[in-house]
Amino acid sequence: MARRASARGPYSRLRLHPALMAELCYLSIAEAARLIQRGELSPVDLARAYLERIERLEPKLHSYITVTPDVALEQAKEAAAKKQGGPLRGIPVSYKDLIATAGIRTTAASRVYEDWIPERDAWVVARLRERGVVTLGKATLNEFAFSSGSEQEFITPARNPWNLHADTGLSSSGSAVAVAAGLAIASIATDSGGSIRMPVSYCGVTGLKPTYGRIGRSGVVPLSYSCDHVGVITRSAEDAAILLTALAGRDPSDAASSDVGVPSSVELLSKNPRGLRFGVCPSYMEAAGVETEVAAAFENALEVFRSLGAVVRDVEIPHLSYAPAADFTILRIEGFNAHIRNLRDKREKFGPSAFREIAVGGLLSTTDYYRALQARTLIAGELRRVFETTDVLVTPTTPGTGITGAYTRPPRDRKVAKSDVAYLAPFNLTGSPAISIPCGFTKAGMPVGLQLVGRAFDETTIISMAHGYQQATDWHRRRPSV
Repeated sequence: MARRASARGPYSRLRLHPALMAELCYLSIAEAARLIQRGELSPVDLARAYLERIERLEPKLHSYITVTPDVALEQAKEAAAKKQGGPLRGIPVSYKDLIATAGIRTTAASRVYEDWIPERDAWVVARLRERGVVTLGKATLNEFAFSSGSEQEFITPARNPWNLHADTGLSSSGSAVAVAAGLAIASIATDSGGSIRMPVSYCGVTGLKPTYGRIGRSGVVPLSYSCDHVGVITRSAEDAAILLTALAGRDPSDAASSDVGVPSSVELLSKNPRGLRFGVCPSYMEAAGVETEVAAAFENALEVFRSLGAVVRDVEIPHLSYAPAADFTILRIEGFNAHIRNLRDKREKFGPSAFREIAVGGLLSTTDYYRALQARTLIAGELRRVFETTDVLVTPTTPGTGITGAYTRPPRDRKVAKSDVAYLAPFNLTGSPAISIPCGFTKAGMPVGLQLVGRAFDETTIISMAHGYQQATDWHRRRPSV
């Protein structure tokens, strides 16, 4: 019989010293794995440290919908008993609460699924459980990954640990908050229009959206068949490489899943920036707009890559400005079709924002969908041509931060629809791999994100470049005062 996990509450009688607990909870996967493998850290003690920190900080951060202390400790004991295993044995993570977890409530942040307890794990959960990963709980999101965070009714929106009044970004907000605040070592999340990369930019952590089809999606509550990606939120590019190696592979229940081989985590970090060609698209940045301090951090990041031997050059992608509108047209139409039965039969259980955002897809036409698909083909072709002479495309992750600053508005004749996702949605549309890493802070103390985009199935280049940058800087090691 499925067992419903308990919600927030007492997790352990053991009380660790707060300073030790904080240090344990800010270990990277790579660091924790080394300690566990040498027998210097028990998976049980690591799980307890996270559960105690969750108990202390969750009342103000709301990064979890459901915390699973009993499950976490049981799985940690199993990992400890095995003694041998790979780099993920005993590593505690959270899952965005639209990823099915057997015996643990999975809500998609909606009353539609408030009592759903799946009988089977999603593909990604099963992959990680095979490797001894520990489940801390289910992370907060916007309803069905497609609603306004300010209009949540079923759950309390997650709070940004750098400033509790600041924005947390799109739907993978709880995942990013938990990793930034030391409430999970990593989180498995989804991205259909920027939902991993915007929150990690606002919260100062690392987020990878791999190539479309790289990670299987069976067992994930869908939004958009052709835009949904499963990805990871971590503290470093190195940790993202470790998780990608474990998660990539053919999912027989996901028709879009690819069986293209993925390099080892060591190979994913192996490339050197020297001589690589970095492309910047100034005309698109002008069209999308960018806050003054974000632009400054972006330029400083380019200087770091130049110092590491990279060559930075301008590129043009003529129709990229159509990409956000095309992505969201497809997303809405496919989202409407994915949720049409619940929209019809359980209308009263939808929050107003989620209903409005998803139902509007029913008002769009076949012609709208066809034109969006044409735009996808056109822009994907332009991007392929850019990558014939460029190894990495570099953009700010977002035009601004969690607190709006001096914003340069797009010219009227070059306006980019959905400017808050102007640098994000294009690469859901094309399915390109993209990683966001911290690259600075504003005067108000808010993190700034840098995005690296690569060729299809070339996660090696963007993860290696992100890792090289993080070896040369310490932005990803900064911690919020919570």
